[in-house]
Amino acid sequence: MDSVYEEISHYKAALDAADQSSDGDLSAVALRTLIARDKVAFAFAESDDVASPSAIQLLATSDRRLTNMAVKLESVVGGETLRDWRKSRSPDEKSWWWTLDEVARSRQPWINRLWTLLAVLCLLASFGLVADTFNLLRTVGENPISTAGNLLQAVLAFIAASAFTSSGRKWLINSFSRLGFKERRFQGIARFILAVVILGLTLAIRFYLPALAAGYFQREGDRYLDEGLAQSAIPAYQEASALQPYTVEPHLRLAKATEKVGDYSRAIEEYHSVIILYERQQQNRLDDAYFEAKISLAKLLILHDKDYTGVLALLEHPEEVIPKFSQENRKLYTYFWFTYLGWANLELKNYQEASVDLNAALRYREGAAARYLTGRVLEERDLEKEAIQQWTCFITILQQDQKKDKKDREQEAEVRPEWLSHAQDKQAAADRGPILTSPPCR
Repeated sequence: MDSVYEEISHYKAALDAADQSSDGDLSAVALRTLIARDKVAFAFAESDDVASPSAIQLLATSDRRLTNMAVKLESVVGGETLRDWRKSRSPDEKSWWWTLDEVARSRQPWINRLWTLLAVLCLLASFGLVADTFNLLRTVGENPISTAGNLLQAVLAFIAASAFTSSGRKWLINSFSRLGFKERRFQGIARFILAVVILGLTLAIRFYLPALAAGYFQREGDRYLDEGLAQSAIPAYQEASALQPYTVEPHLRLAKATEKVGDYSRAIEEYHSVIILYERQQQNRLDDAYFEAKISLAKLLILHDKDYTGVLALLEHPEEVIPKFSQENRKLYTYFWFTYLGWANLELKNYQEASVDLNAALRYREGAAARYLTGRVLEERDLEKEAIQQWTCFITILQQDQKKDKKDREQEAEVRPEWLSHAQDKQAAADRGPILTSPPCR
């Protein structure tokens, strides 16, 4: 065997090794293959003999194999590494095998370029979602959910971007090889698929992260409220409602907290938001939270806005509404519904309607508020004796409520402080005996 054929055989053996090597070993094997091709060229230059036809055929076949391998080498080894080798070797123009990165680009089919363009668009969309999520969440207070979500989005976008650099593809190939994906080159359609998966994950984070962060703030607000720190709960509920402006629960909790601290204007605004959201989003699925918001809003409209006509509009058609109350809360909600209707009618001097509404309320619950307001209706109709009887019942109900543990008291929260002194004054003026005694209230 002459020296030329021997070097060609070594070159072919190096190509065989490159075909069989793993992605992690391909860089070293590829360099040995290029050096072997250099030795073939040197052997041709130094040999005085004419190469045999079989040697020429074997060389042509081997060169075709190396050319076909260019795309894989550029993907796995990396164009930057191939250029570094060429720079170190400083080959002449005839040594085409040191320009495999250029060969790879020239052999890239148009479909791969299309996949690359689509992958770029997906990557840009992913970075846009990262920026959009960050801009949304930076307007709210610091929380671990937002921080973790933003970091995860950034890491995912970085992974997608790494497929566009040779060093990044090496890292991806090594990482995915450990997971059993040994044939991925992260070029062409593989790079597009990776970009689409990353875009999907980034989009999912963008969609769910505000809800998760809102849930965190909502739990923080609940914790403060349970500890009796309603003022501290308000900022947490505000953050939750800002993150989910079209979700009912944060607005309802914010309304209750602001009402508790005496910010009635804000509470009225939030109760209105709850009602509007329910009616726009789930008109056919109204639940107790919707009716509770209406009852609470009616109370605030009476006490603080003096909007009695608005209350009548808010609580209209009770015969249609009451069947929609849950069985658990039907009696309580019906009681308050009719009590506030009666109160509004009383303030509008619709005494007949007020009497009907308050009597309806008392059929569902023996409530202090309904008793006091019934007394006022009777007083306005000059039925003093009957009014005193109602106020005596009102006082008795409150006294019985005071005997319970504080957490179990239900009546005192629904009456105004001045009601008790008014009822006591009227009872004393009528000289009807000690306040503690009262006739049966039913």
